[in-house]
Amino acid sequence: MSFNTALSGIRAASTDLEVTGNNIANASTAGFKRSRAEFADVFASSVVGSSGSTPGSGVLVSDVAQQFGQGNINFTDNSLDLAINGSGFFILDDTGSPSYSRSGIFGTDKDGFIVDNGTRRLQGFEADQDGNIIPGVLTDLQVDTSNQAPRQTTSVSTNVNLNATDTAPERLVATADGSVLIPLAAANNGYDAGTLDVVTATGTVSLDIDSVVGLNATARQVAAELNTQAQTNNLGISASASTQARLQTIGAGFAPSELTLTVNPGGGAPALGTINLTALGSTPTDIAQAINSAQIAGVSAVVNGTSVDITAANGEDLVIANSSAAQSVDMQGLTAATGTLTPVVPVVLLNVPAAGGSGLIGGEIDIVIPDSTAVVANAGDTGNIWGNLAGNSSNTFIPSDPTTYNSATSVTVYDSLGNSHTMTQYYVKERTDPINLGTTTNTWSMYILIDGQDVGDPAPGNSQPSRAQYTMRYQADGTLDPSFDGPYLISNWTPVDSNGNYNGAMLPQTVSNGGVLPIPDPSVSSNYEIDISGSTQFGSPFGVASNQQNGFSTGQLIGLDIDQGGILFARFSNGQSQVLGQVALADFPNAQGLQPTGSSQWVESFTSGQPNVGTPGTTALGLLQSGALEESNVDLSEELVNLIIAQRNYQANAKTIETANQVTQTIINLR
Repeated sequence: MSFNTALSGIRAASTDLEVTGNNIANASTAGFKRSRAEFADVFASSVVGSSGSTPGSGVLVSDVAQQFGQGNINFTDNSLDLAINGSGFFILDDTGSPSYSRSGIFGTDKDGFIVDNGTRRLQGFEADQDGNIIPGVLTDLQVDTSNQAPRQTTSVSTNVNLNATDTAPERLVATADGSVLIPLAAANNGYDAGTLDVVTATGTVSLDIDSVVGLNATARQVAAELNTQAQTNNLGISASASTQARLQTIGAGFAPSELTLTVNPGGGAPALGTINLTALGSTPTDIAQAINSAQIAGVSAVVNGTSVDITAANGEDLVIANSSAAQSVDMQGLTAATGTLTPVVPVVLLNVPAAGGSGLIGGEIDIVIPDSTAVVANAGDTGNIWGNLAGNSSNTFIPSDPTTYNSATSVTVYDSLGNSHTMTQYYVKERTDPINLGTTTNTWSMYILIDGQDVGDPAPGNSQPSRAQYTMRYQADGTLDPSFDGPYLISNWTPVDSNGNYNGAMLPQTVSNGGVLPIPDPSVSSNYEIDISGSTQFGSPFGVASNQQNGFSTGQLIGLDIDQGGILFARFSNGQSQVLGQVALADFPNAQGLQPTGSSQWVESFTSGQPNVGTPGTTALGLLQSGALEESNVDLSEELVNLIIAQRNYQANAKTIETANQVTQTIINLR
């Protein structure tokens, strides 16, 4: 009997040594939970009971119990490494078979799935396209490593304070149109430059343009001389010039050298260039390409349907010569006079099919005038370009002139291809309410330009964008009048590249073609809205509290983050982030009943009970620490002491056998 008792003790001590040795071996295994050997005595008894003097029958290992105490948290440099601070297990899927682990060593496989070092997939709850977690159904968490698709801007939210103490900009603009459209044998525009009287608070100053530039001066010459004399007399006015023309109804049979464009700066200076318009052919595209390829400073052309629009940005005369005996071309000036001009400008120069026919278009002169100054044509002049300069407009906004607006701010917007563009908002305080004329309430105009281009719907009878202007009116308490709080629609933006050419993105939908608010989702045009509802007009400096828009360019994945609630974020190179899902955790009524399967994994058993699945930080589940691992909860000092105890027990039981053997041998020797 004593031999069996001692043998059971040796077996129990051996198991204790194995358990302790396994704990020591896994002291550095992430997520490992130490075990302990639990013993129970064996007592012999009969059906009718046992005697109080009956010795026991030894010992047995009643259980090797897992100890799920918290391990230390050790930080790493991998954002996908996860540690559970508290109770719970990661849920892993191995081809349909679930397992549970405290080891948070994770990475991604070739398909972007988050896996442990045994290729088991981490389970969680996925997110929809808007980043909302879809609860209830576990799925394999996956990181999409492809580029993030761009998002077109459909909404801009602007929150600014406009300074209530600002005054309306003191600027006036007068326009004189020197365009003529007549067939000429020689390149002259037929206009006398004339003289101007500038009336200021201190008197009248006459500017004699005639005596310097003379008859048939170009708009470029007139503007330059006006600026010179105005500066000399310290009058505070300035002038600029430009010329615009349109070629239309272009015949299809021009020979290569029959249609030419000469850019004449005036003043007897040589022409800036003569362009053979039909060298490449006589289609609008051919002619526009010929003009742009010549690279004459300030001269450009664009195709406008079946016509070609030509611009000389500095105000030179544009002379079209036609040497064809059979083909004709129509010319049209694009700028119309704002006042009564003498002589009256014809609208269209019709074709001159005979060889040697030519025509000229002169330029427009814009004069910026301080509010306290008036400019009138000298009454003694006849036939000059000025007319009476009637209809000068107050508060004229000029984007290039900061004195014509009070404040400005910009924000980057995106087209449907993810290209970035700069939208600039200019704020101009008005003297007179542009809607309720005659009132002088707290009214502002907001002008919008994108990449420096106008984006307003075309005026009736015109195909070009107009200036986008929106009225902002404030109440006595500085808040927006509800009738003028937007949102406002941008409905005529054609996205262009850095060269000013259409870039292939979605085109606009003007109001006349059905463009309305709200913007549909998905968008069908480049239209977007501007929300100004949070703006104010207080007596403090102009400030931008926020100027946000909802678009972005394409982005590459640059990082992943997981917060303590298990939310998985993807960060992209375009500054955007996206919620991809949420890590799920499981807990059990009896965690010690889980069946270990190796690799720091457990599976459900009958004694563990069914898992309770949730998200980190809910119910009794712990929180996650990203970029960290839970170390083994093995205490080496304690395990080394256990080794000594197990060794002592083993040796003591072996001594019991030795003693029993000696006793038995003594009995045998009695005979």
